[in-house]
Amino acid sequence: ADIQKVSYEEAVNILRNLQIRTNQNFKIMPPTRVFDNSTQEGFVISQTPQPGELISSSTEINIVICAGKESLSITLPDFTGLDLQEVEKQLGDMRLVIEKMQLYNKYKLMNTVIKQEPAAGEKVRENSIVKIYYNAALQKGSESQNKHIFFHYTTPNYITPEKITISVEDSSGEKIAYSNIEPPLKQLLVKINFNGPAKIKVYINDRLEEIKSVE
Repeated sequence: ADIQKVSYEEAVNILRNLQIRTNQNFKIMPPTRVFDNSTQEGFVISQTPQPGELISSSTEINIVICAGKESLSITLPDFTGLDLQEVEKQLGDMRLVIEKMQLYNKYKLMNTVIKQEPAAGEKVRENSIVKIYYNAALQKGSESQNKHIFFHYTTPNYITPEKITISVEDSSGEKIAYSNIEPPLKQLLVKINFNGPAKIKVYINDRLEEIKSVE
């Protein structure tokens, strides 16, 4: 029987019916799973014996099924010295997940990336987590201009979890204060640092939904 290009469950049903019709108790072996970009996940790629070959009760039927598409290998660039917001965009475009880690160095620009894990030049798979260590301290001499508030936000009552991004725009530009996938009706408390008059912006799936002015 030809069971290629059908789901594994359907293939097993075809073979079971063949056993009943032919009164042969051949062995259906556990499937071998391989990555394949041209076959739907869970579907049969190949079989042994091949369709049309004669089988007997002692024959072992081996099935190879698709375990999904093979992830691409991505070489990480050097993110050190870049702005956190730019690095977050680049990682998103590369289909990688950012994990933000705070460090404090008052001699470096705020939100500048100081180090990364894995290091530049290493290879990772799609959807891998990349730790980005960025400077969360103000530059020396700017402490007196800095203010902060705690911004309360409740995610809307949407159906599925959505990406929530909260940024602050002040005299130094727009910076991301918080970004994560959140469920509906979750209460967030985000610390917002800013210099002088500023605007807090809330994005849902990168779409601007709310602006609040603060001083």
